[in-house]
Amino acid sequence: MNVEQTLTEELGTVARSLNTPPPPSATDLVSRAERVRTRRISTTVAVSGLLAAAIVGAVVLGNDLGHPDSAPPITKVTVAPLPTGAAPAIPYVDGSTLYVDGRPVEGAYGGSTTAGSTTLAYPAGQAGNFTSFTVLYDGARVAVGRARNVVISPDGTKVAWAAVDAASAHLVEIDGTTGRELGRVALDRSLYSREGREDESWETVATVGDDGTVTYGSTATTHTWHPGHAPVDVALQNSAAPPAGFPWAAGWDLAVQPSGWGAWLTNSRGRTNSRGVDGWINDGVTVQRAHRPGTLETIVLPKGSNATGVTWESATKLLVHVADDASGDRWHFLRCDITTERCEIAPTS
Repeated sequence: MNVEQTLTEELGTVARSLNTPPPPSATDLVSRAERVRTRRISTTVAVSGLLAAAIVGAVVLGNDLGHPDSAPPITKVTVAPLPTGAAPAIPYVDGSTLYVDGRPVEGAYGGSTTAGSTTLAYPAGQAGNFTSFTVLYDGARVAVGRARNVVISPDGTKVAWAAVDAASAHLVEIDGTTGRELGRVALDRSLYSREGREDESWETVATVGDDGTVTYGSTATTHTWHPGHAPVDVALQNSAAPPAGFPWAAGWDLAVQPSGWGAWLTNSRGRTNSRGVDGWINDGVTVQRAHRPGTLETIVLPKGSNATGVTWESATKLLVHVADDASGDRWHFLRCDITTERCEIAPTS
């Protein structure tokens, strides 16, 4: 069964076979150290972001060794000349301007992350251990907050973060569509304040699922919490493993949509995610439905493409962030359709 047939059969079903949230924000506002910490403490869930660029060399180098399923079939794509399609349907930041529905939003922004119809937008020029963020639903502001990192569920309906003030810390969860607070629970402030010398006991908020379950903790201990219930300690998982139902090549920056389809960047030479490998670039994007290895397909991007992030624009279309220079300051979007396995340019302003 090919991808198009599988989509026709299953994409109309909203029930998920995998509860896999996207990642903490992947902007410069969140440090590489925090992303590595998050990766260690919760690996049963995937993380992704439009501009994700973390380096996890140990995972990258180990993907193919002993895991033959990490080598997906390569599907060639006619790439020249690429047609130009519509502007991105989800909010994005170009320069320091946030665009929603193609229109600029007042203010200066450093990045954004979108899931479903909910977007987390991060003001530019922030420094320090905590960053401000704005929650937008269908382009309208529904909430603001400040945190070390903030996470969003795959369907965009839940947003969670650790709120820290001078005297206390709380894990907060809101409805991503309305901004309504769904619950909060007290945290040990010393583990979230980022004061003093860093140690392995420091905790971070890792993920939030569509059902509202939040995963958080440190490299030594992991907890889950759902509004209305007490936190529960859970066993640590294999830090090198991707989410259940996906091959090892998917890595830690897998982007998963509520239907269970996942997408990750691919290097067509090594057929694996090449983050942190000198001289390699990610010039392909691979998709698969969780627990359905027969649906796996890889789209090869135009020659010379260096993809740095991927996100779902719709149930069948991906937006791929492609760097135009080594600094990443110049870039463009490609829109790839997983049913036709073809790409086009998604123009920005």
